[in-house]
Amino acid sequence: MAKRVAPLSGNDQVTGSRWPKRTPFERFWAKTKLVGSCIEWTAATGYGYGKFRVRGVDGKWAMPQAHRWLYEQVFGPINDRYRVLLHSCDNRRCVALQHLTIGTAAQNVADCIAKGRQAVGTAMPHAKLDEDRVRLIRQLARDGWSQRRIADHLGDVSRELVRDILKGKRWKHVED
Repeated sequence: MAKRVAPLSGNDQVTGSRWPKRTPFERFWAKTKLVGSCIEWTAATGYGYGKFRVRGVDGKWAMPQAHRWLYEQVFGPINDRYRVLLHSCDNRRCVALQHLTIGTAAQNVADCIAKGRQAVGTAMPHAKLDEDRVRLIRQLARDGWSQRRIADHLGDVSRELVRDILKGKRWKHVED
């Protein structure tokens, strides 16, 4: 006796499984939901971005970022590999085309800083200092200590880090 299959509709094809074959777009939209003005990806993610399993032109499976895959399907390939898609909504899971624009990595970082989303100070996982120790470094420098003496006194920081703090290149968010 033949296997029962779901009824076919439109351009569906039987693939040998119980279900009709769905187009990549049907599979894609089945993995989304509307949340406010965003269309959020609900399936697999990597670094917070949606991942979508599709076959490439070479027939091999790939898992591109979902928002990038959709953008390229609608508007064509983003040829410059240094280009990124910026999310105006700041939601990595969002795949809404009206929230995506092409930009550079530098523009993405500038947007991150402008919106206050960049980790600074003790929020950085590798931070060796905290705000009080930064103030101490500045005070010791005002008291005439050399950068080398300050670094040696603290023990776990380099002279270069002390220099960068005193020049305002690092920990500039800390007020005295």
